[in-house]
Amino acid sequence: VDLSIIIINRNYLNFLKKCLDTCLNQVTKYNYEVILIDDGSTDGSTLFAKKIKNKKLKIFHTKNKGIEHAANKGFKKSKAKYVVRVDSDDYLHKNFVNIMLKEIIKSKTAFVYSNYYSFESNIKKKNQIKLPIFNEKEIFERGDFLATGTIYNKNIIKKLGYYNESTKNSGLENYELIVKLVKNKLYGKRINKFLFY
Repeated sequence: VDLSIIIINRNYLNFLKKCLDTCLNQVTKYNYEVILIDDGSTDGSTLFAKKIKNKKLKIFHTKNKGIEHAANKGFKKSKAKYVVRVDSDDYLHKNFVNIMLKEIIKSKTAFVYSNYYSFESNIKKKNQIKLPIFNEKEIFERGDFLATGTIYNKNIIKKLGYYNESTKNSGLENYELIVKLVKNKLYGKRINKFLFY
């Protein structure tokens, strides 16, 4: 398996269908799996996901232990060389896997990330969000780093212990991981395309 797409969900049934649909139907030559970690949903999310017949999809559960624990469970269940997290209210461009995997393999960096589109679900207008090119100083000043759409070399983040679980739903778990990588001289690269929503 080349890539594991790890979807974290808690009571986002309204968004989950589109998220799963775009993750399971990537246009790519690469072999990938989709791991859904449901963190104690009570809105029928799990029942919905279980009805999807697709051999790429694997479903696991945690009991409301927070996003850090749920994501780490996904990383540990992954059988791939590379991992990417997708929150269940986000979705991917159909060429996300093809473009991003090719780039991380070619660049030999610890992680790659792309630009994205932002919009409210009830508004048609999309805003293009262009992220800065990778720069160590800029990352330390930014104070956050979006989790969705960042592909990591799994062995590298495994050595760093994945996400810190000491604070539940901290909201900065991904930024802390990026800072840890950069402090260890493990760098990333921005792909200048808009590849997720």
